Amino acid sequence: MSPLIRIELERPDGVYYAGEVVRGTVTIQAPRQRCRGAFLSFKGFAHVHWHTGSGDNRSDYDGNTTFQEQRHTLYGNYFRTGLLDEAGENACFDRVADSGVLYIPCDLSEEKNWILIVRVNDYDWGKRDDLLGEILLDVPQLVNSGVKETFQMMRNGRNVDSFITLSAKFLPYEAVFPTRSRSGVNVSVVVKKPLCLVLRIHQAVGLRRGDYFGKNDVYVQVYRPPDGNADITKALPKPDKTIEIPNEELIMPFAFQILADAPGSAEFPGVGDQCHIRYCLRAYIDTANWRDPSVKRILQVIPNRPLPQLALLAPARIEALDQPIYDCSYCGLRCCKLSGLISTKLHLERLAYAPGESVRLGGEVTNDSNKTLPFSIVLTVCVLMRTSRGTQTRGDRFFTLFQSTVPAQSSICLKDLPGIDQIRIPTVFPSFYGGMPSPYTAAAYPCVKWSYTFQVSIGGSINSCCGMTEVHARVPVLICSAAPYSHQIEAASGMPPVEATDPFHFLETYAVTDLREIDTAPTVTGPEDGGVTIAAEHTGTVNAYNANEDTDNVDGSLLNYEPMVHTFSAASPYVPAAFTDAAGSTHDAIMDELLKEMDDSFDKQRTVGQWVRKYPAQAQNLSPNDLTRILDEVNFSLDKDAVVGELVVAFQGTGKLTCAHVVATMKSCSFQKADVAKLMVPHVKDPENKEVVLEQIDFLFEREEVLSRFL
Repeated sequence: MSPLIRIELERPDGVYYAGEVVRGTVTIQAPRQRCRGAFLSFKGFAHVHWHTGSGDNRSDYDGNTTFQEQRHTLYGNYFRTGLLDEAGENACFDRVADSGVLYIPCDLSEEKNWILIVRVNDYDWGKRDDLLGEILLDVPQLVNSGVKETFQMMRNGRNVDSFITLSAKFLPYEAVFPTRSRSGVNVSVVVKKPLCLVLRIHQAVGLRRGDYFGKNDVYVQVYRPPDGNADITKALPKPDKTIEIPNEELIMPFAFQILADAPGSAEFPGVGDQCHIRYCLRAYIDTANWRDPSVKRILQVIPNRPLPQLALLAPARIEALDQPIYDCSYCGLRCCKLSGLISTKLHLERLAYAPGESVRLGGEVTNDSNKTLPFSIVLTVCVLMRTSRGTQTRGDRFFTLFQSTVPAQSSICLKDLPGIDQIRIPTVFPSFYGGMPSPYTAAAYPCVKWSYTFQVSIGGSINSCCGMTEVHARVPVLICSAAPYSHQIEAASGMPPVEATDPFHFLETYAVTDLREIDTAPTVTGPEDGGVTIAAEHTGTVNAYNANEDTDNVDGSLLNYEPMVHTFSAASPYVPAAFTDAAGSTHDAIMDELLKEMDDSFDKQRTVGQWVRKYPAQAQNLSPNDLTRILDEVNFSLDKDAVVGELVVAFQGTGKLTCAHVVATMKSCSFQKADVAKLMVPHVKDPENKEVVLEQIDFLFEREEVLSRFL
């Protein structure tokens, strides 16, 4: 009988916005299954693959970028981090969000006396992994230090010139794993513990070379000594990897928070052999066999970046004058006489649009040739793919928005053409900046970026290989995650136009890609911010099968999905629906309404987000005590982070958020103090009072992280 593995999400459609919490349960039925353990991974990553040549002359190229990765041991004796591909001698887990964070359920007695083995390995597919170094860790001593500590590692009982940096803290089990679900399913008692150790591996450096060819692919394994003790003068014992799944249905909870600035899901069929950004959950039973029973669930993430700088909302004019066009273009050679000159003047309302928005354009096309020429307006996505060694290639996809003709020896005014007022931005994925800060390494680099150009094309032939040449007038545009505010478009109308450059230089120069305050467009945190999520154009249904992971997938139907895009259609306003505060309602009455709605709702973040949009003036005037009352209604620790994210959006640009608000929030989020502080402190109006915030944080390294966020 095949094992049953099932992933159930609290949000069945699997569509999430950046910063939200993915919650659910994994159910496993595999009575008496002997294995190494049962595991769950959450991963957000980009992958590209292309090739050149064919047959014996074929060369293949791969690129991979991991934005976020976390692994949970559902049932078993050991815990492991994410894998850093090609990390080499220095593996920095802090470069990939959550990849070095381990959650280890534990008993109350282990808070005072607990030894763990921490082992750094080089992963080799199909072979035994290489040991790079190990330590015996006194857990309470590390926790009580309150700092990051660096340990010299051993190998076979001898010190080696390799070092690992760790930090740790204890949390209640319920602060990490949700014990209450929307469906009311009870979590299996066998997996519950009173405490949870949060062990963070920051880096492992000075590692010996584990491979004759290539660089180390590094991961860290943590486990209790099999016999409860270990002799540091000898090679430390390996983990016990022989367990038996209980003869009962195991139901195990999980919760993963998506990065607040997470890149959005995207698929580009036809660009290279593979080109995508995906998020997925994968639960599997490790049977020490290449056919591990598994199930994978694809998640879709809607991004809240990029957003435009104000300069991109100014009108743009592009001119391409007196371009020669020839009667014949055969295999790219201009082999016939000059037919005439083409002049194009293109006027755009702005250079930043959200998917689905209408495009208002004007200008003129002059055809001085002796033939009627085809004329089209095209949106081009320019995709740049890269390997870890810096090899690059580019692929383009074209979206034809409008087609017409230009008679010989005449000019046409674009705004007078029938149907041109129906042009809109297709449901394409927002522009993407790579999602990986420099400096780049072989283990942390952007394997894919994409930007867009808007162009007018005249000439060419679709009926034969021997027709007119084609001329173009191009300008880069930013496809934003949200439609710009209409009042900001008006404010930018008198600004000088930006310089038209290469689309990728344009993206790096004018797009806002971090979480700084920006007032040109809303930060989309949910459907309450306007727009609607619909299927992307020209992708269709995508199959996410991976031969390395899904050979024994127990539910292949979950591998098929249809990519989604958050759009702002012509029928929608440029800004989220404008609500007004209820006439005659007092602050206390509106607060009581929110608290009651939160008490009745399971999805606290969505409830707060809708309230913030409904009562913006009230949200912007929340007091520190009001924040405390709101957060006290949130039971699960990670949900508090997400709710704070909604409240921060309400305060952005108001100058009303203070360090007192931050302190009140931290006291209500006692297990996530540093996380919520990092969200809030960039927006406070009184950074000179930062000490009252910093003194709330117990761990020195977290204090330093928060301090770096003050502007």
